[in-house]
Amino acid sequence: RGKILPKETTRPSEEDYKTFYETLLESEQEPKSKHSHKLLLPRRHV
Repeated sequence: RGKILPKETTRPSEEDYKTFYETLLESEQEPKSKHSHKLLLPRRHV
């Protein structure tokens, strides 16, 4: 671990962790919904 942000040096608050986790879930869910879209409408996007 090279340069650590001062925010990370202090223990991450639960809010920060929750926000990070929620963002992670959202970023994981978004492509899935887009994938299902492409499956439902295969030729439309192309």
